[in-house]
Amino acid sequence: MTTIYVKILKIDGTCVTCCIETAVLLFIYKYLQYENDGILPLYFIIDPELEEQETVVVDVSDINFQCKTDDFTDVSLKNCHLPIYSLNEHYSICGFCAVIREMIKTFEVYQWLLGFRGACLSVCAEFSIWTKFCEVDLIEAVRSILVRSSATIPKDLIRLEYHLLQPVRTHNIRKMASLYAKKNGNVEKDGATIEHCFVEGAELLISDLIVFPLIHISFALYGIENLRSLIPLTCKWYELMCSQEKISLCAKILSIQKSFAVLPLSIPTVKKESMYKCDPKRYNPDRRYFTKQEKIDKVLKIVDSMDVLKNRDYHDNSILYENFTWNDVPHDANPKGGDLPDTRLSRKQHQIENIVKAALKIVGKNDIVVDFCCGGGHIGILLAYLLPSCSVILLDYKEFSLKKAYDRIKRLELKNVHIIQSNIDYFKGDFQLGVSLHACGVAADLVINKCIESRSKFVVAPCCYGKVQENHVLHYPKSKLMYDSVSLQDYLVLGHSADQTHKDEYSKSDQGEKCMKIIDADRCFHAEENNYRVYLAKMIPVTCSPKNNFIVGIPE
Repeated sequence: MTTIYVKILKIDGTCVTCCIETAVLLFIYKYLQYENDGILPLYFIIDPELEEQETVVVDVSDINFQCKTDDFTDVSLKNCHLPIYSLNEHYSICGFCAVIREMIKTFEVYQWLLGFRGACLSVCAEFSIWTKFCEVDLIEAVRSILVRSSATIPKDLIRLEYHLLQPVRTHNIRKMASLYAKKNGNVEKDGATIEHCFVEGAELLISDLIVFPLIHISFALYGIENLRSLIPLTCKWYELMCSQEKISLCAKILSIQKSFAVLPLSIPTVKKESMYKCDPKRYNPDRRYFTKQEKIDKVLKIVDSMDVLKNRDYHDNSILYENFTWNDVPHDANPKGGDLPDTRLSRKQHQIENIVKAALKIVGKNDIVVDFCCGGGHIGILLAYLLPSCSVILLDYKEFSLKKAYDRIKRLELKNVHIIQSNIDYFKGDFQLGVSLHACGVAADLVINKCIESRSKFVVAPCCYGKVQENHVLHYPKSKLMYDSVSLQDYLVLGHSADQTHKDEYSKSDQGEKCMKIIDADRCFHAEENNYRVYLAKMIPVTCSPKNNFIVGIPE
């Protein structure tokens, strides 16, 4: 049975005191349930830790809900931050935007809120500026307003204003421009311009429903009349939203009792740019596929002077592996059962085999194993089959791949696997072994960090070194050893060069291999600085992937 779980601080009659994220979710829940009562069961879980956070009051007199104790049997409730959308005992969706997206999918009549190809807010916050703005930045801005009275408006409200000032950018912008041109009687195909009526363009989307209650709370605190001259486009958008009867009625559930007396208000200095553009911190965004050789030579000279690769040889795989044979593995526990094309099957089997053999060597009898960035679950499903006494969690944010994994699990009748559709940041559970095959860019470091936090063993094969970027969770270089000597820009040069490893005959492959080893050595140093015994190894055969390094970590 599908169920939504959200956290609150307390219930007082028909009102709940809750965190900002829950208030936003309840606003959207009210919007979706407006004419569809009872379709989405809602549970409140009381979280005393919210005493330490800024909270708001929400009127739930017209919302059907139940309270749940902290005696959790659901795997996701034990292992993930709320909110959670539980589909059944083996499959859950976690994370703020992910849960709201799934709520909308429940109602066919509201599918349009997900936008072009259902992609609105589908990319996790570690990779998308826009998702991060809706899921992290604007929420923190509202929290800062609640915490203290300041005459300076938070920068993220100004970022929204400047975003609305920029041209609309969507994947289907030409088609939309053509439709609007025809609608307005313009015979020129490209003669129409699309204004920012809503936060992502000319149509109301899920992002508007998330941003609205946050701006509603902000305006209630500041007073909209005090903001008209400072953020006029945001005020215009807000009033457009309020003009829609359903939104106006749903907004009444939000009770804001504070107000500001600090006037006049001022705005901070913020760059005028769209939040659809590439990350401004990204190295060489206009030429990201090309790194000049003189820059690489400069960084390698610095690294060579540090002796970073001294005594960092690849380990003998024979001491890292516990053997198994594919002959004893049923079809659906083999990547053959994951609908892989024949051209990829052999290489994928070799990649999986390397990770699984290393995992079997260090896993405990009753360990909880997490397959991070699991995709179709090839490694996690195989480990669940080979280790029936262990519990396995498949974690990824890609719904399509996870649904394939779920079908395989059902066919194999595995009872020791749970799927969590989520980004890594929302996972908080205790586990003893983390595995990951070709986690892309920053994801490999998020996995290693999560394992170190849990003091768990890990087997991680990184990928896409050129996509490594700092975000709200990570900094680079990872280790203190390299952080003190190598700048972020130089580190990103190494990452770009590390992706030049595609062919033996390619002139820069050896250089790319060296840069790949340096990045992974930094990851090893980071784990060792956190009291881990670490092994850096090569997959066998090395031809199974250009990204054939993997790291084994065991806490001391």
